[in-house]
Amino acid sequence: MKKTIISNLAAPRLVFPNGEGTKKLTFFDILSYPNEKSYTKNFDEIFGCCCLASINGWLIMMDYLSKEDHCFLWNPDTREIIDLPPRDEDDIEQIKNSGCILLSPPANLDCTVLFVGKSFFLWWRVGDKIWTKDEYEIVRDGIKIDDYIDKVISCTDGTIYALTMQRLTIIIDREPCGKLSVRTLDFERPQYYPETLCFHAYLVESCGEIIFVVIHSEGVTFKGVNHIELFKMDFSEEAWVIMDCLGDNVIFVSTIGADSMSVSATQSGLKGNCIYFTLVQDKHNLYVFDLEDESISIYLPCPNLRTPSSLPFWLLPSNRLVEKQNVDENTTAKKELKMEAMRNTLAIIKVNVEKSERICWIDLPFDLVAMIAMHLPLAIDYMNLRCVCKTWAFSVRPIQWRVNPTGSTIEYPWLMSSNRESSRCKFLDPTCNITSHFDMPELLYARICSSKDGWLLMSAGDYSMFFFNPFTKEIVELPDLTEIFSFSGVSFSSPPTSPDCVTFGICFRGFNAVDIYFVHLEDDAWTNILGVSEARFIPSKVTPVFCNGAFYCLGQKRHLGIFDLKDGLNGWTVLCPPRPCSCIHRSYLLEYNGEILSVFVSHKGKYVHVLKLDYSNETWKTSSNLEDIILFVSRFSSIALKAVAERMQNKIYFSVSFNSENNYLFYSLQIGRWQSSFSDSFGEDLYNTKELLHCAWMQPTISWKHTSS
Repeated sequence: MKKTIISNLAAPRLVFPNGEGTKKLTFFDILSYPNEKSYTKNFDEIFGCCCLASINGWLIMMDYLSKEDHCFLWNPDTREIIDLPPRDEDDIEQIKNSGCILLSPPANLDCTVLFVGKSFFLWWRVGDKIWTKDEYEIVRDGIKIDDYIDKVISCTDGTIYALTMQRLTIIIDREPCGKLSVRTLDFERPQYYPETLCFHAYLVESCGEIIFVVIHSEGVTFKGVNHIELFKMDFSEEAWVIMDCLGDNVIFVSTIGADSMSVSATQSGLKGNCIYFTLVQDKHNLYVFDLEDESISIYLPCPNLRTPSSLPFWLLPSNRLVEKQNVDENTTAKKELKMEAMRNTLAIIKVNVEKSERICWIDLPFDLVAMIAMHLPLAIDYMNLRCVCKTWAFSVRPIQWRVNPTGSTIEYPWLMSSNRESSRCKFLDPTCNITSHFDMPELLYARICSSKDGWLLMSAGDYSMFFFNPFTKEIVELPDLTEIFSFSGVSFSSPPTSPDCVTFGICFRGFNAVDIYFVHLEDDAWTNILGVSEARFIPSKVTPVFCNGAFYCLGQKRHLGIFDLKDGLNGWTVLCPPRPCSCIHRSYLLEYNGEILSVFVSHKGKYVHVLKLDYSNETWKTSSNLEDIILFVSRFSSIALKAVAERMQNKIYFSVSFNSENNYLFYSLQIGRWQSSFSDSFGEDLYNTKELLHCAWMQPTISWKHTSS
């Protein structure tokens, strides 16, 4: 009987160097979460070594304690070592920060170790006594350009693909004489977010396709994640095209880059359509990005891990390869059995349906459905009723919305989120833990930029922006941008139904300057001015707020930029209050009754501070008690309200959930801890939580009434 693949061999293990100059490695089984199953082993042979690359259970190791150059191939399972020849000192210096890959395991006669420098390749093949050095240059349209190879990957068919620093697509060819050379493909460059200053990029092979993964950081550091983009190499279009779904695949990347890989979710037992990754600043942490809802989860796999001397890496056990062959041999038979079982099941269902005399919900009389709709107390319930089926949507007329002169019609805002690659969106009511899903084709391929008074400010493509009301489905177009969308923050002063509505955007120009863009509803084009200040102001990824005729923007050093529109002044001022606290991971800006508030969250949520701006003294004052105020903060909108119920006071709600989708968290300033909305869970930090990235708090200022059929 052939051995079948088992799940813990179908997924890679995350390996942590355990301590300084360590000979200990801690192996974490990602399938064991939340049991956090890990084990530590001693390996005397790797003391003072770090991993440079990983493939099929083999590692390229480098001894950084040795005075002489010493690299070797090492298999942690068999503990086999294959020493590599010493490299020339000049070559080592030039490839110090460059990538390397292992093209195939040593059992393959074509096993090759490849280092890539800025102008040369350094490679070794099994049996070689010395390294071979081949010079290369990047040529485009017959002209040599000042560029070099940055990312390299070996595909399953033996082809070596690469990207240059200028994001040109390269194939590394092996000529008949054995020499390596480069060939530039006429591919359009991947067009990723221009507003991000820092990002990590990886090449991954997945089921024969080449995927480019871009992890955008927040601000000018690599701390935190703003968004993740995927691009697929499309040979027919000769371009990198946006990839919005991984299907059954799971991608793994880490900061060493040369251990990136993809596995099947079905075979591994993991959730598909996800990316597992680590960050260079967080050597202890594991992140998971889910493409389905654009969320990031954070875990602490090994809480007792000593400070590692080098970065963690992914290791796919080599014995998985042998067992994978056995699985592939049985694939056809299994598929046939599965199809036969499905045919039998469908036949049984068909018989049962024909015999059933029960009345389905869809068969309810139209007048009865309409009567049910007339007695629903909440608009969201009415909208959900129409979404049950096409028949009910036909029998229950759409809601008639009207502007409510007294303001919002709900006590607390809803959290609206969407996947920009689909038209599906959802609304969460945090007070009753109810999520409603809707289809809104207007949001397809559009990004949320800001939200206010029940309106969304969206961007679509590189130049287009528009307002959208998800309740009334109204759209208000804005003039196209003259430059590619690259705003760090975007906001608007009032609803687009108001003649005083001004839309505002800001981005970093360089040195002490920022680009400021604004447009009035009646304008035909955006106005652009240059804001210059004595202090260097780099806008953070925080939505600006409008207060007393001016837009307030938070800088990455917690400076406050103010763009004053009163009396047509259009003045730019930067306040430089002392930094309120160090190690800030996330910031939010709010307005309440004419005052500016800020929320600062430390790394992993160890603490949360609320501060109030003292404008006259140019300082932030800590506010340890919000009293009867409640805050709702997210990446694209933040709202401060007076709490209706006492139990809601002095709390800050985030777009972060604990373990499950609807178990959202708030931070209680009274006890200084994170709490779950609908369980007794408490937390000192944000580990084991999931944050929605593409979302906004919304508080509609419209009311609704039932309509007769």
